[in-house]
Amino acid sequence: MGKFTRATLVILGMFAALPAMAQGVLKVGVVLPLTGPFSLAGLQALAGMQTWLATHDPVVAGRRIELVVRDDTANPAMARRLSQELVLNDKVSVLAGYGLTPMGAAAAPIATQARVPMLMTGVGARDITGMSPFAVRVFETLPQVAYALAQWAHAQGIARVVTLVADYTPGHDTEAGFVRAFRAQGGEILASLRTPVDTSDFSAYLQRARDARPQAVMVFQPEGPGGVMIRQYTSRGMLRDGIKFLGAGDIVPEEVIAHGDASFALGTNSAQAYTSVIDTPENLAFVSAYRRQADGAAPDIQSVAGYDAMNLIALALGTTGGNSDGDAMVAAMKGQSWLSPRGRVSIGATTRDITQDVYVREFRRVDGLVRNVIIGVYHQVPADPVGP
Repeated sequence: MGKFTRATLVILGMFAALPAMAQGVLKVGVVLPLTGPFSLAGLQALAGMQTWLATHDPVVAGRRIELVVRDDTANPAMARRLSQELVLNDKVSVLAGYGLTPMGAAAAPIATQARVPMLMTGVGARDITGMSPFAVRVFETLPQVAYALAQWAHAQGIARVVTLVADYTPGHDTEAGFVRAFRAQGGEILASLRTPVDTSDFSAYLQRARDARPQAVMVFQPEGPGGVMIRQYTSRGMLRDGIKFLGAGDIVPEEVIAHGDASFALGTNSAQAYTSVIDTPENLAFVSAYRRQADGAAPDIQSVAGYDAMNLIALALGTTGGNSDGDAMVAAMKGQSWLSPRGRVSIGATTRDITQDVYVREFRRVDGLVRNVIIGVYHQVPADPVGP
């Protein structure tokens, strides 16, 4: 992450000293990858925000909430620059988005210096809220997901596991969270394998995992490589031989599940803080509205995070009576709790991190279609359920 010039810090400090905007429009600066290889995450989060605006009164406490959208192309330097421009030039009161951990980490100093709330809709790394006192997570943490997988694996009688994760911060956080939770249940980690993020041939890693003779392999990979890994996992007969596949997060995107052929993933398990088949009035209404907003697309965890980001902004604005001062807004966000399409969620009063339900799923054929079926729910999992 690049360093700021002294002049930049002075300018940001001057901006932080300005009073809150007068009554009227409240601008939310949205920074997301809307083009490039990670554009699906950004487009889903943006559609979630737009769905909230389409289904709620955008005027809260006399302030009309409006989005100012920028495309960071999944480039950390771009995310930092765009965030700075949104604060200084567009005079946004809130920053939101950041579809991947590197972009959120790069922009966090901007939020700190400008004293502007920064809502993370796609950053799962464990320590992100520690990077700025103005960072608030509305996504999920990878330790949450890993915790649910570890609990479920133990409940199935699985005692020996190999972890296989992408070699970058989200992969490391998932690995560490699973290892801590699984060992706390008496489980044994036979090997911890890491792959380059852009890996397309997993054969050597899968052979090493098989050679360790585990009952299951716990996997974290980005969505693209993750789908490739599942195909190679099943083609090598590992599922057929009884070695369960435990995926942390949406390794297969909801769009593929809803509109494509996900038969290659039959029999695999995964955990996630949201899945579009949650059968509650809140989620059924959200899915219906989201599909209208997003041309029939299926919502995923980024979608509901974008939706909840807007809801949290509205809750905070209502609490402050329309005052959009950054310190007041962040204070109002702390401790908020609401019923989301994903279930009850709350923001920690000290951590600014999210507590929520985590769903364990299995790919099964239902009425001739391959679907992610919920087979377990772990309620109100804190952001860091086991700790360091």
